[in-house]
Amino acid sequence: GILAGMIRRDPMRLFAEPVKEEVAEYHKMIKDPIDFSKIKEKIFANEYSSLGAFINDARKMCINACVFNAADTLYAKTAKEIFDSLEVMADRAKKWIAMLKNAHATAFTKDSALFTKESAGCNK
Repeated sequence: GILAGMIRRDPMRLFAEPVKEEVAEYHKMIKDPIDFSKIKEKIFANEYSSLGAFINDARKMCINACVFNAADTLYAKTAKEIFDSLEVMADRAKKWIAMLKNAHATAFTKDSALFTKESAGCNK
């Protein structure tokens, strides 16, 4: 999925865990920190109501890194790579979701035509 694709782009695990509280400057500057562990936690808690909500958190993680870190740092470069890949992965996911919805709707329509009250013996 998208999260796995993002994590693969962070082989040094720079965004795996929250920034430590000891990094006071980060927490002064970044008011809404997020990392992969928090995103995973929200997924398992069913806190994302849509793909867009998940993508927004992923983008926020990358933007936070680029706001706090200089552009030439490994943090900013990794964040930019993840951010750039998000659009492609999100578009693919949207296409899959649409395809699944269409396939489900088509299958349901076809199946429901096969099962009528009469064929199920419910016309008595």
